Amino acid sequence: MNRELQESIGTDPMNGIEMLDISNPEDPVMISVFPYPEVPEDFPYENFNYCGLPLPGPFGPHNLHEPMTNKPWIENNPNRVYVCYFHVGLRVYDVHDPFVPKEIAYFIPPNPEELYFDLKMANPPLGTMEDVVVDDRGNIFVNTMHDGAYILRCLV
Repeated sequence: MNRELQESIGTDPMNGIEMLDISNPEDPVMISVFPYPEVPEDFPYENFNYCGLPLPGPFGPHNLHEPMTNKPWIENNPNRVYVCYFHVGLRVYDVHDPFVPKEIAYFIPPNPEELYFDLKMANPPLGTMEDVVVDDRGNIFVNTMHDGAYILRCLV
């Protein structure tokens, strides 16, 4: 979408994750789209597009855990997808049925009381998840933009 059209409608395009069947690498086929992340009942905004921003802002997947078969200390579960979604937090999906990915857990970091960087922001500062890696014990290591790192576990 060009910038002029985007400004006229006042929002950014949706960012998402898709599941592809690559059994024929010469003809990959999209078989599903991951769902919009679940908005908690106590979340202070209507949805993740309106988070104190003057216009509906973009959000979307940032970094995903990448299984590596040559690294035995990294989780290599083909039925799980772990993804950081910036201010939408960490999302965990069950993909045992690749046609129907399901969100099974999430963690949204608290909004920072102060910023670590000298940034000019038009909106209130939001907790922001950046990177994720999962070890073979099920420990989920994530870092944030403003308040450090967390070690989590998915109990589902």
